[in-house]
Amino acid sequence: MFELISVDGMPAGELMTPEKLGAQMQQLLDMQGRIMSALLSQQQEISRLSAALATVRISRTQEIAMKEAISARAAQLAREEELPGCERRIAGAIRRTLRETTGARAIGDLQSSQFDRAMDMVSAWRMGGALRRIRREAEQNG
Repeated sequence: MFELISVDGMPAGELMTPEKLGAQMQQLLDMQGRIMSALLSQQQEISRLSAALATVRISRTQEIAMKEAISARAAQLAREEELPGCERRIAGAIRRTLRETTGARAIGDLQSSQFDRAMDMVSAWRMGGALRRIRREAEQNG
């Protein structure tokens, strides 16, 4: 004796008619449409959140930390390059590089998503051309 086993969700022994197949296909298409709609909705929400995040500026605490890092790096470079009294000029050059690179008008206008990258830039900043210009200006001004 043989037992019929269903592989299409139909009761065993029941034939798949074109109408039943059409109904199943329609159910699948409806389900796919709902899934696509949900995915589109999620993508729109992600886009909205990304745009909102892009407008979030760094916090006041982060701004203070950035300014302190710039001052510390400028002091370190002034010592290394033997440019006493040029810390403010070096800090200005670092800030100028940050503005050009990030597009921020001021340190406080940095986007929060750029904070870590900007801190890395400050700690690695060493522009030979800018340092030579500062040295030349310092020598000319006595």
